[in-house]
Order: sequence, then C-alpha cells, then structure tokens
Amino acid sequence: QPNIPLVSYRAFRFPWQGFPAEPPILMPQAENGATVLYYSWNGATNIASYRVEAANTPEAGQTIATQDKSGFEERTVIADADAQQYCLYRVTPIDTAGAAQRSSGWQMAQRCIKQRLYLPLMAAAE
Repeated sequence: QPNIPLVSYRAFRFPWQGFPAEPPILMPQAENGATVLYYSWNGATNIASYRVEAANTPEAGQTIATQDKSGFEERTVIADADAQQYCLYRVTPIDTAGAAQRSSGWQMAQRCIKQRLYLPLMAAAE
C-alpha cells in the first residue's frame, strides 16, 4: 500500500464555537390569519434560546415570547388576536450563559406594510 497521508478539510484542536459577523435574520410571514416569525443566526453555536420582541415603534419593544433553540431555523407563531396589536418584530439570541447577544433588526409584519402608502420623492421644479 502506498504511504498516502490522510487529508481532511476539518481540523479540531479544541471545541469550536461560531460567532457570526452578521446579526440574526428574521422574516415575518402572514399564514392563515396569524403572523409567523422565521429566524436564525447562521453559524452561531452557543445559542440556547431566542427572545421574541414586538412593538409599534422601535422604542417601545416588549418581550412577547421566548423560544428554545432546536435547530438551524426557528419558528414562532403569533396568534391573530396578538398579531393585530403589533407591526414590528425582532429577535434577540440568548447564549448558554444567559447573556443577550446582538438583536436582529426590526422587521415589519406584512399586514402593516399593506396599510402604508409610499409616494415617490419628487424634486421641486425650480
């Protein structure tokens, strides 16, 4: 047998932990009258749970749920009655030591986007 060294693209000398450079991703979706939040933090390895916050203005956020991390992508269903109260959502990962990590940005629920009218900015004629 030829003497060929074993080559691997992975080498672990100690327990590896991932700390993503980007914040968590959150996507609110309207499903069957409820708002469903899908979120993940790609590459984070030390996350135990996520704190789900809701608001109508970014300054008035309040915790509405806590979701244990169970996989790559998490899902939280906000019932229709509760979803009607809020337009903005964000998630904050909680690490295994109980410390809050960097939050996702505030994301607007689809039903609230439809209620807003955006007009193009027009320059005044001189």
